[in-house]
Amino acid sequence: ISYTAWSEYSWYGRLSAGLPEGVAVVWADDRPQALRPWTMAVPLVTRLVALDTRQLLAHPGNADLILANASGCAGWRGGEQWTVAVDCAGQRSVRMTTEMKITDAGVLEGGEWEPLLPEDQTGVVACRRPGG
Repeated sequence: ISYTAWSEYSWYGRLSAGLPEGVAVVWADDRPQALRPWTMAVPLVTRLVALDTRQLLAHPGNADLILANASGCAGWRGGEQWTVAVDCAGQRSVRMTTEMKITDAGVLEGGEWEPLLPEDQTGVVACRRPGG
């Protein structure tokens, strides 16, 4: 039981400490869980999303539109990767799918923008300007 508790509470710290330079955790889910009432007193991170800042791409016609590689994982299952588009000026983002595209004019087609939430640092990290 001790190992299970240690593993569940330490995986996030171990994983985030081992991320390469330029990869930043932008969201961690530490919401209390009804089936684990102790998480109301001692929060437990169960999932995270990281953004690779080494490969950020600005749209050629709109520098406020950024494409980034994101990856997510949970302590109890494997990871996944996707592309996220961030509209820095509009403070919104979208997880891109194969049905979506961003036109040469910088317009999203085939998807809906979602507002960036305060607990999600995707916009802060993706929209950071060099030297800023």
